[in-house]
Amino acid sequence: MNKKVKKVIGISFLIFTLVIIGGIVALFLALNSIVANEIRAFGTQATGTKVELQSVNILPFSGSVELKGVCIANPKDCQNQNAFALGRFYVDMNLKSLFTDRIVINNVIIEDAAVDFEPSVSQGSNLHEIKHNIMQYCKGQEAEKKESAKQEPSAQKPGKTVMIKYFVIKGGTISVSSSLLKTSVNVPMPKIEMQDIGGDNNKSGGDVFQEIFNQTLQGIGTAVSQVRGIKLDSVTEDVSNATEGVGKGVKEGFKSLKSSLGL
Repeated sequence: MNKKVKKVIGISFLIFTLVIIGGIVALFLALNSIVANEIRAFGTQATGTKVELQSVNILPFSGSVELKGVCIANPKDCQNQNAFALGRFYVDMNLKSLFTDRIVINNVIIEDAAVDFEPSVSQGSNLHEIKHNIMQYCKGQEAEKKESAKQEPSAQKPGKTVMIKYFVIKGGTISVSSSLLKTSVNVPMPKIEMQDIGGDNNKSGGDVFQEIFNQTLQGIGTAVSQVRGIKLDSVTEDVSNATEGVGKGVKEGFKSLKSSLGL
C-alpha cells in the first residue's frame, strides 16, 4: 500500500470520526432541547404559572442533568414577575432505575434561589396559590389514572414511583414584598435539606414534588417569621381593617397562609 492510499484512508477515517462525533453532539443538543421543552410544559401545567429555563445540560452516561435559569412565574396580580428564580439546579440519578418500577434520584442540589413571598387576600400568599395549583394538578392526574383503569383494566399498569435520596436548597434570598405589608425586605434563604423522600412509601413524582414544596414553604415561613416588624397576626388585623367588607375572607386567607407555612 503506497503512501497516497494510506493518506486517503487516514483522511477518510478522520472525516468519518468527525461525522460520528458531530452526530453525537447533535443528538445531545437535540436531547437537551427536548428535555427543556418538556420541563417547561410539565412545570407550567403543574404550577399553573409559566415556567421557563435558560439551558439544560444532560450527561446521559453519568445520569446527571444540570438546569440553569429556572424561573417559576408568579400568579396574576402579584407585584413581581417570578415566584422562584433558581440559579443552578443539579440532578444526579441512578440510570438503571429508569428501567424499574421505582426511579431513584441520588441528589438534587439547588443553589442561589431567589424567592418572592407576597401575602395575599385570596390564597394567603403567592406561594400558597402555587401549592394549591400543584395539588389540583396531582389530583387531576390521579383521577385520570383511575378513569383509565375503569375503561381498560387489563391494560392498566402501576405507575412508576420516585425516591430522592438527598435534596438541598442552599444560598439565595427571600424577598418579602407586598402592598398589604407596606414594606419590602430581603432575608437570607435558609438551607433546606431532606433525605429519603418517598423512601418509605410508594410515592409518585407528583407526591414527591408536593412534599418538597411543602418543606420549602415551611423553611421560607420560618425565615419570614424572624424578620423584625413582620407579624402575620398583626398583618391580618391591619388588612382586615383596611378592606371593609372582606375582612372575614382576608382572615381566612392568612390563616391558610400560616397553616401552609407551618406557623
